[in-house]
Amino acid sequence: MSREVCDLGSIWRWLAVEHFRLAVGEKPGAPGEMSELFRLCVTRSFYALAKAMCDKSARITISRGLSQVVAIDGAALCRLIPEAAAIASGKLLEEELSAKVGALLAESVLEPASFGDAFESLYGDIPNADVQSGSRATRDRNTRGVFYTPAALVEELCDQALTPALDGFHSIESLSGLAVLDPAMGGGRFLIEAAQRIAARAELLEPGDQANGRKIALTSLYGVDRDALAVDVARLSLWLAGGAEADVVGMLRRHFIHGDSIAGPAGSSSDSGTNFDGTHQEELDWARTFPGILGRDRPGFDLVIGNPPWGKIKAEYKRFLTASVGAASQLQGAQLRRYVQTLPEGNLRRHATTEWEDHSSAVKAYAERLKCRFAGNDEISGRGDADLYKYFMARSLQLTREGGTVALIIPASFRNTEGTASLRRKYFGCGHFTFFTERTNRRRHFPIHSMFRFVSFVFRKDGVGGIDNMLFVDGQKRGEPVHIGLDELRAVAGDDLLIPEVRDQREFDLLKRLYGVFEPLGSPGQWNIRFNREVDMTNASAQFIEQKPQTQSSGFLYLPLFEGRMVDQFDYAAKEYIGGAGRRAQWRRLLMGAKRIRPHYLLPVRSTDPKLEQFLSPRAAFCDITGHANRRTVLAAVLPGGVASGNKVPTCRFEPVNDPRFHLLWVAIANSLTVNWLVRRRISTTLNFFHLYAIPFPRLDPSVPEAKRLIRLAASLVKIDDGHLSFARWLKDACGHDAPAVVDTCERQSIIDEIDKVVFGLYGLVASEVALIKSDFKDLATLGCDPELQNTETKFARPPKAAAVRRQQSRRSELGGRRRRLTTSFEEHS
Repeated sequence: MSREVCDLGSIWRWLAVEHFRLAVGEKPGAPGEMSELFRLCVTRSFYALAKAMCDKSARITISRGLSQVVAIDGAALCRLIPEAAAIASGKLLEEELSAKVGALLAESVLEPASFGDAFESLYGDIPNADVQSGSRATRDRNTRGVFYTPAALVEELCDQALTPALDGFHSIESLSGLAVLDPAMGGGRFLIEAAQRIAARAELLEPGDQANGRKIALTSLYGVDRDALAVDVARLSLWLAGGAEADVVGMLRRHFIHGDSIAGPAGSSSDSGTNFDGTHQEELDWARTFPGILGRDRPGFDLVIGNPPWGKIKAEYKRFLTASVGAASQLQGAQLRRYVQTLPEGNLRRHATTEWEDHSSAVKAYAERLKCRFAGNDEISGRGDADLYKYFMARSLQLTREGGTVALIIPASFRNTEGTASLRRKYFGCGHFTFFTERTNRRRHFPIHSMFRFVSFVFRKDGVGGIDNMLFVDGQKRGEPVHIGLDELRAVAGDDLLIPEVRDQREFDLLKRLYGVFEPLGSPGQWNIRFNREVDMTNASAQFIEQKPQTQSSGFLYLPLFEGRMVDQFDYAAKEYIGGAGRRAQWRRLLMGAKRIRPHYLLPVRSTDPKLEQFLSPRAAFCDITGHANRRTVLAAVLPGGVASGNKVPTCRFEPVNDPRFHLLWVAIANSLTVNWLVRRRISTTLNFFHLYAIPFPRLDPSVPEAKRLIRLAASLVKIDDGHLSFARWLKDACGHDAPAVVDTCERQSIIDEIDKVVFGLYGLVASEVALIKSDFKDLATLGCDPELQNTETKFARPPKAAAVRRQQSRRSELGGRRRRLTTSFEEHS
């Protein structure tokens, strides 16, 4: 074991897997059972390793580039972690463990942070069939949103939050009063980084007394976690990092606590929710637990820092069941519940029924307790399922003293969702952000989707303010810092204070100007729009059928049920269903000239159903699942009559008169580059009503020349098939359009370009502003008449080669002004 490659975390991982091998033997169980078993092995291995370290000496890193030999007092370690004294590693592993630990302590420089790193990398993992650590468990990590925080993100947040604070301390006496908290500390990664920086500052203020500096650092730190193992991991890591002094053991046990940071009261002055009754043992009463911090002259912590859980407080049946029944991952809705009924009586059936009901009830009760706790002036829950990170943000603000700092890593939904509006108002109402950086997960900082967005922020609690330094980073692309004042934010976001995605000052200036041109779509105007979710794909799933029955019931119509994949810009038949279900469903893109409506499901509708009139009428609609990586973000079309629409394809109704011309006018403007650019400043992955209602939108009288032109152009695009006669009649009655469907890609693009020019004029855009908007759409530099380039999902990773450009130009010349039907498959174009 060399000093370069060995650490305590590696030994812990090895020991956990070896324990698991012996426990499983040759009879592995269900995924859920294996997850619980591995978790037990991880726990026992940690305490066995801690016991093996007793009364030994080790060279331990105590600061960057500095290590020293430390004698590990066995009695002190057992006082710090009592479970270590009682654990037994098992006779089969005891001798090998002792040898490995002995070699490690004799030959390696130990990194205390490796314990925390190992804990966070093992959390939620289970070995696969070959007993190799690494595969994800299906519940703990994903449900609670607990992820290992990479060192670079930890260091960045400490650079921005802790280092400036430490620079303000000019004496050891003042530094001794510092209080830093991680309310969801996990393995203690943030606290270990903080300890090193505080100790370095103490050494600068009082050279030559490193031991005292390390003790001041440990005394300054506090942490809480619901996971008892995490608390012990953090205690041991910090104890080792501080030199393993016996006299700090009692302080570490008082400062690093097992408990629920958000369920209990924050203190008499800041807690306006329910009173603490002690019923739930994990609920932490902060004022009683840390009276020296919350009872001092300026009550509260100087810095609250960390990466709190990102999960939702929601009982998810499919996720819960998949842990024990692997087949559940491929089913959804009614299909899943029907499958559960086929399970044999026994453990699996009980897990899918009784245990699920207990789990669901417990989660709902916990969510209700939190809602009551954060009531009144502290209400932050908003609509929908509660997010854990929102409660941690609210609690962090409560626990921070006036003039103190909050520094967290959170999901980007804080920036731009309706459900976080009250939380944004709470933050902006008592301070300002000194650092605010949003990233996509392209570099795989966390083991989740590469397009997931998260924010690292530093917030100063000192009055009312805006954002001093906002930055957006997408992989290799990095914007420029932008300053946003609170009044400027209100001008583009209203009272919701949604934080727009602007990558430089020019974008923010353009955004402010556009919000001064038209009123938001949701404000009263000469005509108004109401969005509607017609069919809930989950709650109504029991009604769906995949094909018309051979013997059809009288009094029923069987309507195609539209899903989000079927809708693109001006195109209600972008894809057809091929096979599969849920996330395994397969869809095929349909080229112009080969359009047909082929959905996954049909919806039986009674002829007396009051919704039938709506289903039978053509209406504007849009796909609400979208994102910046798409070619366009707003995907709006006019659905033909005789179809139903799932909840991912909201439809439109106009007031005071549901004039067909409004549907065409709205689709034309909504699909424009200008509105797409505005929408991209607000959303991440979902285009909900909240965002659309906030967009400054021209509500033209349909009789004015610009409106007539947009209506005519939209009509020529939404008619994608000459065979749909009733839709053709609707278009003719609406605006007199009776020309054949435009299926030529070049001709359609020229019509779209014409729409964009009209909308540019409506907003009064000058050439430089048009260029700025177009720069947001990476396909425009290469987009010509190639059908492949019209594909919404095409990834424009690089510009086309010169030969491809010449072929495209030649093809365009051959086409002239003639239309042609595109019968070649998308794969052939590729």
